Amino acid sequence: MEDLYNEINEYHLERHLALENSSGGEIRKARGSLVEELVKSIWEGLGEGYKAVLQQKHEIYFDSIDKSMKVGCDVDCYKDEKLACIVECKAYLEKCYLERAVSDFRYLNKTTKVPKIVVALEESIAPNAYEIIKQLHSDVFDGMYILCSGKRNASKPMYKSQYLKPIERELFNNLVNFFKEIKWQQ
Repeated sequence: MEDLYNEINEYHLERHLALENSSGGEIRKARGSLVEELVKSIWEGLGEGYKAVLQQKHEIYFDSIDKSMKVGCDVDCYKDEKLACIVECKAYLEKCYLERAVSDFRYLNKTTKVPKIVVALEESIAPNAYEIIKQLHSDVFDGMYILCSGKRNASKPMYKSQYLKPIERELFNNLVNFFKEIKWQQ
């Protein structure tokens, strides 16, 4: 896992530094994609049989109204071709983003009971708000994993070299351990 951590952290740092002179919209899009790529690389780095698919949609049927809709999150994680986990990725996590993810998780829970988590680089949600949302939605939400320490500070953006935060080894290991402990559905 040491090599994987080093690769992930190096990729994270390089991609953030490349954004320093970009515009707001470009930065938001690139940072969101970066987190998706990091999660995909971490999952696939766990070994043979681990594959991640980005931006996959799941068809959800509502028998009572005879209608369906497509819902998806950022990364679907597979082990030996079986869906094992669904991940919503964020550059930073605020309450409104978490509530939106939980809403999607609730829909997705109609088709699959696999764990559903949020992974973000930075935290920007009050601890009380997180705990309330986690408790109220524990049937569909399995937790959040933050990869960089410290709260987000809009006046000190992470894509500026003087404020760039590395992925913390302990936080990386927390996510890896969660992934490794997933019970595979048969």
